[in-house]
Amino acid sequence: MPSFELRVFDYDRLLEDAFLRQAEKIGIDWVNFGSESCYLQLPPRPLMEEIFSRLDGFKKKFSIPILYESHFDKVTELFGPVCELADTISVNDFGALTYLETHFKNQISSVSIGNILFFSYAECPWHDHIIRDESERVQGNLLTGNFDNEWMDDFMARYPFRFEMEMPFLKKLRGSASSLKEKGYAISFLPDIVPVSFARACHSSRYWGLPVDKCLRNCRQMVTLSPTHRWDFFEADVTEIRPVIKGQMPDYLVWGNSIFLKNREDDAGLMDEHIDKVILDMRFYKDLNQVAERIERLSDSQVTA
Repeated sequence: MPSFELRVFDYDRLLEDAFLRQAEKIGIDWVNFGSESCYLQLPPRPLMEEIFSRLDGFKKKFSIPILYESHFDKVTELFGPVCELADTISVNDFGALTYLETHFKNQISSVSIGNILFFSYAECPWHDHIIRDESERVQGNLLTGNFDNEWMDDFMARYPFRFEMEMPFLKKLRGSASSLKEKGYAISFLPDIVPVSFARACHSSRYWGLPVDKCLRNCRQMVTLSPTHRWDFFEADVTEIRPVIKGQMPDYLVWGNSIFLKNREDDAGLMDEHIDKVILDMRFYKDLNQVAERIERLSDSQVTA
């Protein structure tokens, strides 16, 4: 039976004793906070330390966002206490991984390859259309995870950490899950979302018409983005999407500077022997009662698979 991780980005919830007690009661083993994509969403150090102190009884995971040069130093100020207090650190770019290895390699027991750093061609919403004319062999290569190759084995061997891989949806990546598991990596599975895009510019601040450093409360609200136009290469202009095509295209979910698809596949057959941990993202649930229902469905799926 895999463990269950709850990803929480609304820090007020992690200060509520009742919320944490219910999370423990429904079977949550890990609590993850931080940010995968925006450094402004990271809690200030006093709040971060208070949250860690409240997570006794849980395994603790902290997500470090993708880092750009303009704010790299601001984020690395948190690395010391994070390395001391977190059981696992999730990294989303190779620069952060290298910095951790250089400065904190003796303080870290585990590193997770975050869902920005781990990717597959299968995450493109229209990949079936793009690769439809390719041979079966080429399609198979394109749909593997980017860490599922010998070069990445050599690269990861440089680091003295234990690694876990975050996989967005397992049905298309089952071959990579098996391969990575055989190589000794732990597999974490995100059944809620398919990552699509992580931008340096913030979609939410633009949507709400707010300066980037004033948007934090607003960016905790998910925005639905429906495609209406497409870029016409030959006309060098945008063209309205025909209704029959639009009906086949999914809506996108925007949170901060990240764009996701909600995973529309049902839970049947998702759980298998490759999965060590299931990561449930609180952004996609109204409350912990819904999380508990999802845990039950996923658990039943594993039993009957």
